[in-house]
Amino acid sequence: MPNILALNAAVEAAGAGQAGAEIVDKTIGDVANGVQYVTLAREAFQEVSDRIEQGSEVVSQIAASSETQTRGIRTIGRVISRLETVTQNNVANAQQTAESASAMTSGGENWSTWSVLRTNAA
Repeated sequence: MPNILALNAAVEAAGAGQAGAEIVDKTIGDVANGVQYVTLAREAFQEVSDRIEQGSEVVSQIAASSETQTRGIRTIGRVISRLETVTQNNVANAQQTAESASAMTSGGENWSTWSVLRTNAA
């Protein structure tokens, strides 16, 4: 009987060994799949990181362009203000010129009258 028990134990051990080998093989396959998933996840995260970096660069460029536009708009505002001042000065000068011309015209009429009077007196 001990031989039968030993044989039975040997068969059981062989069966357990095969089942254990199947479990090890399945575990190795699962680990390999896990490595693939981890690799895919790492690549996906790297792509997301690259896209975020590109987005940050675009935002920086937009900020720089906005600052340039702001400076340009301020410059245009100063130029318009200066043009307004020059235009107001031109209007004032034109009014003074018109007044002077009017004064000279009326003064010229007086000179004409004076010269007629003077000529008649002589």
